[in-house]
Amino acid sequence: MQVTFTNRSSHWKEITAIDWDFGDGQHDTGTTYHTAFHKYETHGIYIVKLTVTYDTVVLTYTDSINFYCPKGTLEYQYSFSGCVPFQVMVFPNISLADTAIYKSGGGQILHRIGMQLGSPISFTYLYSGAYLPSIEMIKWTENPETGEIERCVVEWQSTDTFWAIDLQPDFIVNEVYFLDSLVEFERTTSVEPFLLPDSIHWDYGNGDSLWIYNTETELLNGQTTYSAEGTYTVTLTEYCKGCSQSKSYDIEVRGDVGIKELQVTGYKLRVYPNPINGELRIEHGGLEIEHGIIYDIYGRVIDNFQFSSFHSSLTIDISHLAKGMYFLKVDTKVVKFVKE
Repeated sequence: MQVTFTNRSSHWKEITAIDWDFGDGQHDTGTTYHTAFHKYETHGIYIVKLTVTYDTVVLTYTDSINFYCPKGTLEYQYSFSGCVPFQVMVFPNISLADTAIYKSGGGQILHRIGMQLGSPISFTYLYSGAYLPSIEMIKWTENPETGEIERCVVEWQSTDTFWAIDLQPDFIVNEVYFLDSLVEFERTTSVEPFLLPDSIHWDYGNGDSLWIYNTETELLNGQTTYSAEGTYTVTLTEYCKGCSQSKSYDIEVRGDVGIKELQVTGYKLRVYPNPINGELRIEHGGLEIEHGIIYDIYGRVIDNFQFSSFHSSLTIDISHLAKGMYFLKVDTKVVKFVKE
């Protein structure tokens, strides 16, 4: 309880020294103090002494304080953090209070009186953030000097922060990936409040997986290589202050046909030259094929183009592409070509 003491000594300008003895082993000394402030940690009766020195004259004034104010804390069950909605059970430890007001720090307020003061309380945090719960304890007591009933209010605030985490793992996937090529999954996770995860886990669905623990310095994207065609489920799981969430996508991995002629719906599709320097020529014989897609070795879409049923061939300028391997997808078939 915070108490204010006022020095009412006369001739205060002539005072050369002051000593406040608050009765609990604590002192405050000085030469010009008109007012002293002191916080008592426990209730009870205290003998307060004020010693004032006028040069060689020392005077002592004694009085008593008699107050019975409440005190208390909150004890917690389980973790201080979790995914929203985050629920935590708290156990009050309160004495000498008539009424207690429990505040979650996030807008939730609960009132308890009498025998209910020690009952467990559940706080639910619906929104992400950092919260400090507190208690306002109230005791009505008689002032021994005036005989009047006075209201004593003591507030206690937790030094332990509760974290409600909104964790939404996510990553970017492409329409198709190719055999024996390095595949990278770009992490786009959202975390509120903004925090780095404690750890993350990639499961690529091909028997390969990756744990990342040093999230401050390591790259958080996933990388793997697929050696067989098929559909794979890729899962990203993230852990942050007791909260864990996962996100999964199904991806398609296709092989390289490896020839210059493709058999599409009963017709031949010719792709040449290969390797190529400037223009890629595709002869489709007027097939009813709507469009084609060029991918790089990471499965990223590089170019889209449309076929015309009025022309039996299509020429694509790829001189702007960097040297390397690319894949051309037409209908359900894929062919590899090299840009020199």
